[in-house]
Amino acid sequence: MLEYLKKLIRRREKPPSPLRADLKARFKLKYAHSKELIASNDEILVLITDLQEKLTGNYVFGMAYIRSTATRAAFHAFRMVKNLNLISGDKYPGLYDSLEKINLRGPQSVEQISEEIQGLIITAPVPAKLEEAILNAYQELADRLGREPRVSLRSSAIGEDSELSYAGQYLSALNVPREKIIQTYEALAKVPILSFPQRF
Repeated sequence: MLEYLKKLIRRREKPPSPLRADLKARFKLKYAHSKELIASNDEILVLITDLQEKLTGNYVFGMAYIRSTATRAAFHAFRMVKNLNLISGDKYPGLYDSLEKINLRGPQSVEQISEEIQGLIITAPVPAKLEEAILNAYQELADRLGREPRVSLRSSAIGEDSELSYAGQYLSALNVPREKIIQTYEALAKVPILSFPQRF
C-alpha cells in the first residue's frame, strides 16, 4: 500500500508534457486577446452611444470632443483588429487596410471625406417625397399670403438657432421664386458643413 502511494505521488509530480504546456500557454494567450477584443468592442459601443446623445441637439460640444472621441475610437478599433488577427492566426489582414482608409487623425482626412460625402449628396437627385414636401409647404405659404412670394433659403441644420448657431453663415439665397426653390435647395448641399465644428 505504501509503495502504491509513492508511485501515485511520483506520477502526480511528473512535469507536464511539452505539448500540453504549449497548448495551455496558447489557450491563456488567446483568452487574454479575446478579453482585450471584447473590452475594446464595449468601449466603442459606449463612444457611439455618447455621440448619438450629443447629436440630439441638447449638448454643446466642440472640435476637441470630436478629436478625442475619434482618437479613442481609432485606438479601440485598431486593438480589436490586432487581437482578432492574433486569435485567428492573421486571417483578417485586410482589416488593417480598412482602418487606414478611415483614419481621421488629421484635418486633411476629414476634409477629403467631407468632399466625398458632399459629392455623393450633390450628384444625388432630391427625393421625390422631399421635393413634394418643400413645394407643398411653399404652396401653403402662398395660399396664406394670397400670392406667390419670393423666399430665402439658407444653410442650416437641426439644432440651429440654439446655444450655438451658424445658420446661413456659408450660403444664403434671397428672393428665390417658386420655380427655383428645388434647384437652390440642391445648391445648399455644396456648403462645407463639416467646417461648422472647427469654428467652436
